[in-house]
Amino acid sequence: MSEFQIYQFKSIDRPLTDAERKEIGTWSSRTNPTATSATFTYAYGDFPRDEEKAVEQYFDAMLYVANWGTKRLIFRLPKDLVDSEALSAYTFEDEASMDTISLKECTSCYLLDIHFSNEEDGAWLSEDDYNLDNLAPLRDNIIEGDYRALYLVWRQFAQYATAEEDEEEETI
Repeated sequence: MSEFQIYQFKSIDRPLTDAERKEIGTWSSRTNPTATSATFTYAYGDFPRDEEKAVEQYFDAMLYVANWGTKRLIFRLPKDLVDSEALSAYTFEDEASMDTISLKECTSCYLLDIHFSNEEDGAWLSEDDYNLDNLAPLRDNIIEGDYRALYLVWRQFAQYATAEEDEEEETI
């Protein structure tokens, strides 16, 4: 099986300017940016930019999916519209897991970064298998203070990490 990766970016709060679309179009011949989105697909190779900086500067959301099971969802959250202390309660990092939820403070925003790494679940993908448009409403929910989806992801990561710790203790 060959490698397949897809990066979907979405601008929600405002359309991209013509100059921004032109700039984004220079990043790769693998995209044709619209006023609200850009998608990059790779069979071999990687996205040529820093995903976090691309979201911070141009977009409000990004979805990354690879056929070996890795998924990443980043939301750009305006500082004046979110409670960073409340969001920090849902961050997750565990030494035994590559699954993470992080909240990074930038100049005018926060980047909420959810990283799933389930390499046992890898499968062939096509561009139509995952759609950022389906996940974008979660950003609005988070901005409005509805953290239910974020809690479910945090709980899944914590439960998986606890199960791995229990499994390690049993083998000792």
